Amino acid sequence: MENELGILIFEGKMYNLDKMNSEELKELIIKMEKNYKKLEKEAEIRSGIYN
Repeated sequence: MENELGILIFEGKMYNLDKMNSEELKELIIKMEKNYKKLEKEAEIRSGIYN
């Protein structure tokens, strides 16, 4: 039985994870991690942690 990952929409682009090779998946994960860190920093600033 083969598991399917499906489709992901990130930054307005649709990614079919099942058709991506390992290098493409790695690059997408890195982009997502950078975006997460940016959003996390923004949330900290908005919540008053950083002045």
